[in-house]
Amino acid sequence: MDNVCYDEVIDFVKRGHQVLVFVHTRNGTAKLGEAFCARASVLGHMDLFLPKDRDSSKYVQSEKAINLCRNRAQIAPLFGRGLGIHHAGLSRQDRILMEKCFAQGHISVLFCTATLAWGVNLPAHAVVIKGTDVFDAEKGVFTDLGVLDVQQIFGRAGRPQFENEGHGIIITSKDKIDKYLTMLVHQNPIESQFYARLHDNLNAEVALGTVSTVDEGVEWLTYTYMYTRALKNPMAYGIAYNAVERDPNLRDHFSNVIREAAMQLDQNKMIRFDMATEYLTSTDIGRIASNFYVKYETIQLLNEAEKSVGLPVTFTSFMPDDMVLGLISMATEFANVKCREEEIGDLEELMSYGCMMNVRGGGLASVAGKVNVLLQSLISRSATRNSALMSEQLYVQQNAGRLCRAMFEMVLRNGWSQAANAFLGIAKCIEKQLWMNQCSLRQFIQIINIPITLIEKIERKKARESDLLELTPKDLGYMFSCDGEKLYTYLRYLPRMEVTARFKPITYTIVQCEVALTPAFIWNDAIHGKSGQQSFFLVLENINENLIVHQERFGIGKMKVNKAEVQHIIFTIPIADCQLTNNFQLRLASEYFVTEDVVIPLSLHNCILPKSFKSHTDLLDLEPLPVKTLRNSRFEAIYPFDYFNPIQAQVFFCLYKTDKSALVGAPTGSGKTLCAELAMFRLLQDHPGKKLVYIAPLKSLVRERVDDWKKKFEQGMGYIVVEVSGDVTPDPEELAASSILITTPEKWDGISRSWATREYVRRVGLIVLDEVHLLGVDRGAVLEAIVTRLKMITRRSNIREEPVRLLGLSTALANAGDVAEWLGIPDEACYNFRPSVRPVPISVHIQGFPGQHYCPRMALMNKPAYKAILTYSPRKPVLVFVSSRRQTRLTALAFVNLLIADHNPKQWLNIEMLELEVLMASIKDENLKLTLPFGIGMHHAGLSAHERAIVEQLFIEKKIQVLIATATLAWGINCPAHLVIVKGTEYFDGKKGKYVDFPVTAMERDCIACSFKY
Repeated sequence: MDNVCYDEVIDFVKRGHQVLVFVHTRNGTAKLGEAFCARASVLGHMDLFLPKDRDSSKYVQSEKAINLCRNRAQIAPLFGRGLGIHHAGLSRQDRILMEKCFAQGHISVLFCTATLAWGVNLPAHAVVIKGTDVFDAEKGVFTDLGVLDVQQIFGRAGRPQFENEGHGIIITSKDKIDKYLTMLVHQNPIESQFYARLHDNLNAEVALGTVSTVDEGVEWLTYTYMYTRALKNPMAYGIAYNAVERDPNLRDHFSNVIREAAMQLDQNKMIRFDMATEYLTSTDIGRIASNFYVKYETIQLLNEAEKSVGLPVTFTSFMPDDMVLGLISMATEFANVKCREEEIGDLEELMSYGCMMNVRGGGLASVAGKVNVLLQSLISRSATRNSALMSEQLYVQQNAGRLCRAMFEMVLRNGWSQAANAFLGIAKCIEKQLWMNQCSLRQFIQIINIPITLIEKIERKKARESDLLELTPKDLGYMFSCDGEKLYTYLRYLPRMEVTARFKPITYTIVQCEVALTPAFIWNDAIHGKSGQQSFFLVLENINENLIVHQERFGIGKMKVNKAEVQHIIFTIPIADCQLTNNFQLRLASEYFVTEDVVIPLSLHNCILPKSFKSHTDLLDLEPLPVKTLRNSRFEAIYPFDYFNPIQAQVFFCLYKTDKSALVGAPTGSGKTLCAELAMFRLLQDHPGKKLVYIAPLKSLVRERVDDWKKKFEQGMGYIVVEVSGDVTPDPEELAASSILITTPEKWDGISRSWATREYVRRVGLIVLDEVHLLGVDRGAVLEAIVTRLKMITRRSNIREEPVRLLGLSTALANAGDVAEWLGIPDEACYNFRPSVRPVPISVHIQGFPGQHYCPRMALMNKPAYKAILTYSPRKPVLVFVSSRRQTRLTALAFVNLLIADHNPKQWLNIEMLELEVLMASIKDENLKLTLPFGIGMHHAGLSAHERAIVEQLFIEKKIQVLIATATLAWGINCPAHLVIVKGTEYFDGKKGKYVDFPVTAMERDCIACSFKY
């Protein structure tokens, strides 16, 4: 075949034309070039290949560049004879140099692979394809060159603007000539291969959220090429021809196709398929398979291996390293790897010096055994001279790491401690081509110049990484007879953190774990990158139960590493009585580098758990209490209802008939503000001249109370209401003349410090502390200081006969007794109702979403949130809470896109467009102008007060149905809704520089909007 190729090429060269010769292996380019040189030397044709402009300056420059290039050993000898090579194994600079030399005419014949045909615009007069047998590593056999490749290669011959004509030649065996002639002359229609991978593609769409029902699945299929061809050629896809007559659009057929695929995915635990509603919901396994491109058949194999017991390879909570390798080797991604008798000798040779572990899953005559040997030899960096095995080893390398990472994610979700450590370790070994028992510095050899002899010395001494890190440079130099300072630095390039941790009991069944992480490595740009983060896995393991109690990814950037900045992580875990004697350990493992894990033992043996807190207050079955019980027409007139709710009725006597300090803990939205007003009525009625101070934690809450109480008490009764906040600072005269002060903790803290010189502070008779449960957050210290100062004022002043009354308002507390004792509240005045006690029942639906990164995870929630609105509140108001201004915009625009794709894009708008356009004329925010016509409003601090007021008005009047807001709305504005969606439970904390969880109190506040019936 080489001689035939030479004869065809030399004919074109004699006529002064350039030729491209395509072969199908990288080594084949150089070998064919050498064969041409040898034959030309014998036939005396050497001068025919040489260019005519060898004396030109351009040729001399090209010759110098060739002699300086990286692959000059291969390229230079051929270039001197007018030949060249081009393949993906050359460096990019060398490939560009070859293309330039051919374009300038310095090379007559260029031997190349198909890379040149697909990726570079480099035409020639003639193109020769030498051989049509191409090795397919995925199938493990030689296959015929595809017609698309042939057409692409022939497209290089005689391109316009370069040649007037072109020639394409295929050199192949006689039995294939007719096939290629038919393929090129009589083209057959291209049929879709989509059905073969329908399960994987459907799972990906379900995981992405674009397909959630069978109907959506059918709609998705109509966009595919398979659907187009099925309409034209139904019998090729197993569809009876008369079925098209009954169902011209094939909707029924493809509905059955989706149902069948969904049921099979459900059996494999990749999705959940409700046959009654035909809803499709993704699972963790399905999402992992989609993210890591794991085939449906491999997941099926893993499910079967999980059920198997006693077999050589199983998928269980305890897996040694050799079983992990065996399970990876059994994946169907390697099913096309073929076993050949002629390769057994090479495989045995690889197995003898490249396999460090037992080969599980079968012998060398099986696919799994062969893949296992190739995988272990890959980690050991053992090479083979068999070209087919080299190609298959490369294919194994491309897939094994990805599969191992996918299986690691699966065992992580299952909570299998030992198996997770094994899979993560093997995944890093595959990626770094390094065994765990080898020196960790081997992974830096190709990045920094570490002498291999030094690494071999360390391995001979079997020195552990943690022991070496304890030694000084002098000790290292003495032990290994090397430059101790350099080795000391090399060891500190390994990503490592110093870890301290402790358990902290919260309740009898909840324990908090506080972890401090200090960077203990040197950041090197060549190793760790100039930007980005080093990732670690932080895992709390229950050793007795081989169980992962808590796990999370943790990343640290270059700046924090250089500053050795301590990172704090706090998480809570549930503890059962039977686990109090268990042993725990905290493990920190690098996600990508082969290093020793940092393991810290933890124990609950000496941990004293608090006793159970005081029980909740039972809601009594009382007769409805009428508002007329107030016996004051002015007070009664401010309420539009006739009866108090059950909680208000139960606390009525304590708050309105006595002067006792009290604590009212009740669910958000149960009417605690009215409870405060009952205590206010008592003060205004029985203690005229005394002042009320209402302390709210947020300015938005202060503004809400000011607006409400000015109408009720100032305009209706004549009591002066004064706001003291960061936005409003009244004169001392206004403060002295006021009856009701509404302020924030920080402002009242500043005012009350000068209590001795401020007479109006000493005239305070009632202090209402709203949201007392916020004592546990950062600003709680200010609230604690206020109460402590109040106690001190009470002791030193002469008003002991009439002490200041305290009223604490809170959500349901776990330790209400402790808070009441600190506030000086008697037991009979402490009301702590259960969280389930609500005037309006609420149904809570919790749905988790995967994703390491925040923004993609938020985007994944958009369609499920949209579906939830259509399911639970298609015609009633909906509030969607997000964490930031940016998320309000992104969520609103995502909803707009989903509405446009729906049959009724204006379904959330209940206002005439003319009226809306009048309101929108005064709006400057472009995004708000875009979303309001679709019935979607946005509310955040970035909008002007006027724009926020318009949005609030439209939502309260039900002219728009959906309002997307930040937490500002939950705390400060009364905009109730039928459905509340909390989209994401994290927000970015600027002080900590990372995303943190919302407090539970903020989540409860978000749900207050569900407290009103529609």
